[in-house]
Amino acid sequence: MTVGLSVPKSWDEVTPDWMTAALAMDFPDAVVDTVTVAMVGKYMDLRDAYLSVTEALRHGGIANGCEVCIKYVDSEKHVEKDGAACHLTDVSGILVPGGFGDRGIEGKIEAIRYARGNGIPYLGLCLGLQTATMEFARN
Repeated sequence: MTVGLSVPKSWDEVTPDWMTAALAMDFPDAVVDTVTVAMVGKYMDLRDAYLSVTEALRHGGIANGCEVCIKYVDSEKHVEKDGAACHLTDVSGILVPGGFGDRGIEGKIEAIRYARGNGIPYLGLCLGLQTATMEFARN
């Protein structure tokens, strides 16, 4: 039985894009820039909850010769209590990942308002996009 997958016999058969990514991971000196992205959610104590988003950000940075530092900000414990400015002044972008329920929503909306009001790039995934719509409708 054959599966239909071919395994490269040499490095010459590996695609150039894959080689570039592999070399970037092996030689971090090739990093040109560093950016900090705030991930604002309610499960920040459990980093595995957002592992796929974390890895997507890291690999996006690798593809662009950039180190992505992720600042995990709890929307309920920090943003709702202290305000967004206390936690988001030093970031280059803000990401609100998906989630369920209404706990922490007001902190997410506050973070989105801060991003929109200060010209900070924002990405909302699933519930993060829905909360962006809520913030826009309110303000």
